[in-house]
Amino acid sequence: MDYYKILGVDKNASEADIKKAYRTLAHKYHPDKKTGDEKKFKEVNEAYQVLGNKEKRAQFDRFGSAFNGAGGQGGFSGFEGFSAGGGPAGWDFSQFNNGDFGGFSDIFEQFFGGAQRGGGRRQPKGSDIKLGVEITLEEAFTGAEKEIEYKTFESCKKCDSLGYVKKEGLSKCERCEGRGRVKQTVRSILGTLQQVGPCPDCFGKGEKPNKLCEECNGAGRVATKRKEIISIPAGVENGQLLKLPHAGQAGERGDASGDLYVQILVKQSKDFERDGSDLITYKTVSSTDVLLGKEIDIETIGGKIVSVTLPKDIDFGQALRVSSYGMPSMRTGRRGDLFVRLNIRHPEKLSKKAKEALKILKEEI
Repeated sequence: MDYYKILGVDKNASEADIKKAYRTLAHKYHPDKKTGDEKKFKEVNEAYQVLGNKEKRAQFDRFGSAFNGAGGQGGFSGFEGFSAGGGPAGWDFSQFNNGDFGGFSDIFEQFFGGAQRGGGRRQPKGSDIKLGVEITLEEAFTGAEKEIEYKTFESCKKCDSLGYVKKEGLSKCERCEGRGRVKQTVRSILGTLQQVGPCPDCFGKGEKPNKLCEECNGAGRVATKRKEIISIPAGVENGQLLKLPHAGQAGERGDASGDLYVQILVKQSKDFERDGSDLITYKTVSSTDVLLGKEIDIETIGGKIVSVTLPKDIDFGQALRVSSYGMPSMRTGRRGDLFVRLNIRHPEKLSKKAKEALKILKEEI
């Protein structure tokens, strides 16, 4: 999808040109207008989400049609193929495992026996889980609680996550002679190397159980479905990640649990457009309402009705600003503004009396 083509701008277009093109097309294709087209309206919004963001625009310029970042901001990106906990499909988190990125942790462990650059051994833990939750713009405004269900591993209750029958005890591992580490021959891009790593027979413990737990078969954890209630804060933005510590997969044999990451996907609203903390809505008024400076009622995203007086000199497409009726900011707690774009409706037919009145008005103007 060519976002520049959708907005009708050149690749060298300025931020101001992109914003102007977006607002013009959003006004044209808004579903509530006669010229409305919901599909094109969504395409225009998606294009602006990318081209209106410096980082995403740079990625799109680099990767072109392979770019897939319109749905999220920051954190993890490119989530194709993942669906869990009722979240939307189309996100892939498979490149993340136990908090490690791109396999570099495995390389460190291969050459340095599990030691990190800080000198200590990495604390093993269960895998992190990543899933998505879809909410409405109104829920993003008020904040919401969502119940999610997902597949995971939990600690085995029968053996207290030990993986073995405690009363049967442990015996020294014969392979590593109780040291927990053994020399291993590995092949790599540098050739055949000798390294010291965790003993595969006792998993680096130095001891082996005399009798495994029948419930978890020695893993110390069992597969299950888990439910969590997540609190989504007011003002949350599209693509934002929420972290629930220790709500991921339980580690094996007593290791710490991973974390749960929930990406929030805010659905587009038919009544409001979002621009950071500001909101944009549309209102149809008659040309006589404008000429008479009539007071009109505006429904805000919170459902409150606000009265606004129409300026007599307002132009077509010009927006009225209603301060502090936009979205709340998670950082400051303050609300943005609501901008009301006017669709000015002119009478299709005029009576003789109305025409005479317009002639008088024209002379006064």
